[in-house]
Amino acid sequence: AKLPTTGWQCLSKSTFTSLYNSTRGNFLGQVLSKAISDAGICNNCQAKAAFLAIAATMTDDFTHDEAIGTANEFASDDKKYGNSQTGDGSRFRRRGLFGLRGKTMYEEFEKLMAKYQTLTKPETAAIIENAMII
Repeated sequence: AKLPTTGWQCLSKSTFTSLYNSTRGNFLGQVLSKAISDAGICNNCQAKAAFLAIAATMTDDFTHDEAIGTANEFASDDKKYGNSQTGDGSRFRRRGLFGLRGKTMYEEFEKLMAKYQTLTKPETAAIIENAMII
């Protein structure tokens, strides 16, 4: 994956990499810094803290880009969150930094940003470059 061009302008590299000292941690730190910059919250410590706390929670401390499990494990969501078909719970599982979940959320996101085709390709919501926009 290509690193964002803004670098570490919104997060402290030393602080972030001391918590997530890996190649993935370095990449995620730069991606998150860009997402924070794009959201316009670089200088708002409370907003940055909330952004990072939610993203860390939704990704199991930045270890997973989507909910992990079998189709059977997601079957209980087949009729929730706007899902209507057998298999929708798995198809529209929680993905991305902020937990896009359920057909309704995927539909709403596609209305806003059709180029991501999240209804026909829901797995694209887990791609980190897309997830930072979501």
